[in-house]
Amino acid sequence: LIKITHNGGAEEGAAGLTSQNGLISSSGDLDITTTGAPGLYATGASGQIIGQRAKIRLGGTPVTSLPAPTPSAAVSPYAILAIDGGQITLASADVATAAPNSYAVLARRAGTVKITGSDGLRSLVATTDDESHAVYADGAGAAIEITNADIETLGIAAQGIRAVSAGSVIATGARIITTGAPVLRDATQPEDALITVAGVNMLNDIRWANGVSAE
Repeated sequence: LIKITHNGGAEEGAAGLTSQNGLISSSGDLDITTTGAPGLYATGASGQIIGQRAKIRLGGTPVTSLPAPTPSAAVSPYAILAIDGGQITLASADVATAAPNSYAVLARRAGTVKITGSDGLRSLVATTDDESHAVYADGAGAAIEITNADIETLGIAAQGIRAVSAGSVIATGARIITTGAPVLRDATQPEDALITVAGVNMLNDIRWANGVSAE
């Protein structure tokens, strides 16, 4: 078991575990808890993190409260962040945030994230506070693949899967549960994002629009 606790903010690329143009691979259990900084952060074309049985928790008050990722917020309070070509691959992951505007999984600017269930265990990606999306792909080349996982959100305006500005999400064998109020779509975003689902079960207390949104 590798256990990491990070209680600081996200200034200067701080994170529980960071790969910047390098490879980090763990074959054992990961248990990472942070406040205001990503648990896993991969950046650069060669930045890669590979792990299994990973438990990632982000809690507390975010350093930067954002309704959506912006170019000036390269590192903000997201449990998992892949950016600028960084790659994160997890098997049997348990990822959750407990703060407003804190996304569980974010890929931006050609970052990629793959999360799968394995060894008979489904992965979990969850958020509990308002405007905290579970899975978010933002920008051209940003790609997220979720396989055999449960995706859950509890907060208001918190979507299970969201893709914007040519980002893409592929969800296979996923269960998506959202219980917050629906979100209005932003008509200013280019409608060229892509979400592909197969074998997905959706449950939403308000309407499907809050579970999955491509803009």
